Order: sequence, then C-alpha cells, then structure tokens
Amino acid sequence: MAAEHSLVIYYRPGLMPDTRHAIDDPLEEALGHLGEVTGGGTMLDMSESDTSLLVTDVDAALPVLRDTLRRLKVPKRTVIVRHEPETQEWPVYDAINTAPRPERKSEWKD
Repeated sequence: MAAEHSLVIYYRPGLMPDTRHAIDDPLEEALGHLGEVTGGGTMLDMSESDTSLLVTDVDAALPVLRDTLRRLKVPKRTVIVRHEPETQEWPVYDAINTAPRPERKSEWKD
C-alpha cells in the first residue's frame, strides 16, 4: 500500500460487536485498493464503538465510506475522524449535530 493515513469511524451510540463486524466487511470491500479495516472495539457502556482504517487517499476514501455507512444505516451521530496531522471530523450524515451531549446535572440536593 502507498502512503497510509489512519482514519477512525466512531459509532454513537455504540454497536454490538457482531453488528460492527457485519459493517467492517462491506467497508473493506467498498474501499478496494483505497484501504483496509485494521480493527475496532466497543466501549463497555455501549456509548461508542469504533472501526480503525488505513487508507491511501483520504479525499477518495471519504465519499466511499460515507456512502457505504449510509447504506448500512449506521447511527445518525456516526463520524469519520482523522487525528493526524491535525484532527479533522466528517459526519456520515449531512447536517447532524455531532457535538458531545451536555452532561446531565445531578438531581441530588446538598
């Protein structure tokens, strides 16, 4: 593979491992010569899952990834992130607020 760029897909909320694995194969097939799936995981509290990828051309891979993820109906808050050389984030779905949810205030009274 030529120069490789690391991307991570964050699924929010998280997916069961079997569901995430069922997404990985179509992603790798759709990417073809543009890249490969290298791993993934799911948080124990199911708040987030991720799939790690190596791609040769970020600009060419992004539309392929977004189209494939939309077709597979991943959660609406799913994003694709590149952490190096600087963090860049692309939502899978257009016009989706991907900002973290505010923390809930405790209802306990002092």
